[in-house]
Amino acid sequence: MEQSPKTPLQYVTEKCHLANPSIKELKFGCEIKRHDRKEIIFAERKDYANHFITACNEYVTSVDKSSEYEIIGRPIQLADVLLVLDRADGRKYCEDIIDIVCKWDLTKDLHSQSEETVKAIAELLGYSNEK
Repeated sequence: MEQSPKTPLQYVTEKCHLANPSIKELKFGCEIKRHDRKEIIFAERKDYANHFITACNEYVTSVDKSSEYEIIGRPIQLADVLLVLDRADGRKYCEDIIDIVCKWDLTKDLHSQSEETVKAIAELLGYSNEK
């Protein structure tokens, strides 16, 4: 079965996760998906080893780190994208980085940026939507 091509957003997200694995660490601000809903970690339980406290809307729960869930990670910010570009030879992309910084809405994370901005970042990182 052939895998469908990645979107620019998926491509950039993957590159950020590879460059900065701490994005997916189970700590404050990390999102997880459990029982078909997203929850955000906001504390580790000190009274129970390997447990953390999550919130989903007004619902608060304790989750055992060994239970089933998918780690989504904390929101990807401009600093994460700049780290990827720097590791890919930031000097080469100097003018492009300035353009990305100017386009980036600093009040939003990667997933909330404009399609134009995400596509520009993806193309800088070598993205091609051709198979």
